[in-house]
Amino acid sequence: MSFAWKRPRFERLEPREVLSTTLFVDFGAGLGFDPGGNQIALRTTAGAFYEVQGPGINGNGTGAPLSGSISNPTSWVDFRSLAYDWDGNNVFNQQDIDALTAAVLPIIRRVVEPFDIEVKVGTADSLDDIQQDLDANDVPGGDEVPDAYAFVGLFVSENLNGGTEGMPVPNAERRGRSAEDDFLAGLGNRQDETVVTFADTIQNDVSLSLTPGSAEYNRELANRIAVTTIHEAWHSFGYIHTFSNGSTGDPLLTTGDIIP
Repeated sequence: MSFAWKRPRFERLEPREVLSTTLFVDFGAGLGFDPGGNQIALRTTAGAFYEVQGPGINGNGTGAPLSGSISNPTSWVDFRSLAYDWDGNNVFNQQDIDALTAAVLPIIRRVVEPFDIEVKVGTADSLDDIQQDLDANDVPGGDEVPDAYAFVGLFVSENLNGGTEGMPVPNAERRGRSAEDDFLAGLGNRQDETVVTFADTIQNDVSLSLTPGSAEYNRELANRIAVTTIHEAWHSFGYIHTFSNGSTGDPLLTTGDIIP
């Protein structure tokens, strides 16, 4: 039996527009360490973080709403790196932050590859640094290019009774949190916003089944941090959860699919 060769045919697809933005991912590499080896924190207030790029088009904030998790918007908040000894030398230092960054970023870049999204490392040590990074892509005198800035680490603040003792920000089983102004509007990615990944909560999850310091532990930790960071960034781009039954469920809880 013989088959006749046919010339391959190419079909032109319709024009498609893909998400175009920049995602900054900050593991605390720009914070530095004091002479005693303790990491210097980025200190701000819950209210200032909530409005890092202003109150938002609809007044729902451009930063993750940490003020809903602690005593009041004037409470101080410290952002710190996840103090995990990645290389196992019994010292937490800049090399451990760099190693975690090197493990997580390739996963994020691989997931967002189908889109026009540039992934950059953030190295802020103040809110001003964040604002400068987010404003850098804007066209002078023109339209804003909406970007996202993701913090990956630990947030520490005043306790719930308004005292001065630092304690981790309660996150009610959350692994991350996104700014909500674009998300609640449902009109797409319209402005710069920030998101957070509670790396300490994720580390606690991984530690339930794996041994810290093992290669498997490090792979799982990096993968979960990457997935959560992408998930929260997609919320800041205006996307909600979808479920196999076609519903959106609770749009802010992470019981739905992974975004994207």
